[in-house]
Amino acid sequence: MRAKFRSRLRVARVNAAGLAVGLALVALVVEALARSKAEFPHRTRQLYVHPRAGIMYVPGSTVRSTNQLNFWTVSRANRWGFLDRPPPPSTEPSAEPSCRVAIVGDSFVNAREVAVSDKLQVRIEEMAASRMPTLRVAASGYGMWGTGQVAQLGLYDSFVFRTSPDIVVLVFVRNDFEENAYSPSPYFVSATRRDDGSFELLSPQPGANLASWGTLASTSSSYALPMLKALITTSPAWWRARRALGLQRERDIDLGPELLEYTGFALDQWKARARRDNFFLVIFASHTMGNVVFGPMKRLASARDIPVIDSNAYLSRQNHRARDGTFRNDHHWNRTGHQWAAEAFLEWLEQNQGACAGRLGPSRP
Repeated sequence: MRAKFRSRLRVARVNAAGLAVGLALVALVVEALARSKAEFPHRTRQLYVHPRAGIMYVPGSTVRSTNQLNFWTVSRANRWGFLDRPPPPSTEPSAEPSCRVAIVGDSFVNAREVAVSDKLQVRIEEMAASRMPTLRVAASGYGMWGTGQVAQLGLYDSFVFRTSPDIVVLVFVRNDFEENAYSPSPYFVSATRRDDGSFELLSPQPGANLASWGTLASTSSSYALPMLKALITTSPAWWRARRALGLQRERDIDLGPELLEYTGFALDQWKARARRDNFFLVIFASHTMGNVVFGPMKRLASARDIPVIDSNAYLSRQNHRARDGTFRNDHHWNRTGHQWAAEAFLEWLEQNQGACAGRLGPSRP
């Protein structure tokens, strides 16, 4: 009996060792496959708090971005802390004729998911050079994730106004209503309501360097583990639950007057700056926002005579499938989405060249 037990124990040990070796080999193969696809395992970024603009990338720092499945991009923040080419030189409106377009928004304009050469502002410049050469369009992007139109006022007041733009494009996305009313961080410009019902802008709270919070690299050197985690969190069941939650939030947006009031206040502030600084203000509605959000946004804009570029309508006219403009496992625009957004804007600009009239002719409307 004891000999039989020892024999079975020996077999169990051999089987366990074989299983361990097999699992180790599988893990090595999976890791090798992950490394063959991924350029790096984790995203990293360096941040600081600008006293007026709020959270920004450290100028000149390297930003690595990935969702572990669809994109691995490496960008360098320019001297103002945006993921774009060097900012245009500061100039007065009477400088050489050109049409300066400033594109302001959240993560869709930040666009850390794509190379700078594929971004909306670059594609606008390149296509405008052949389609509307007399306008001499120069476009720049000013985007920071986690911001709505309230927080983006800090980007304008700190940076954008210095370039004397002819056109300012506010890229509006689905969650902007919530971010205008409920600032996601005290480190951004925010708004509060006074006792008399009026609104007041609050500056970002001073804070220490955010490098420790902004650097998201893990101590693990594995490439496979973050990729497997990303696969799990983007499974069909997970996305169905997320989509149901998102639809519920969209329905809530239409029922919350506070969200509309804060966004209306933000647009009033932008409209006041447009009058003061003599630029043409236009809203670009991302095709990802959905009809439930688009309707209230369009009504707020119309009440303030702010034109809206409906990119979803443009995609429909071109018979494009909206989902082809975003990453499979991420809701942001891919390079195709940026291309389509640039086309939609240029279609509007071709029909509204007077928006650049502040430099190129009579005063704009």
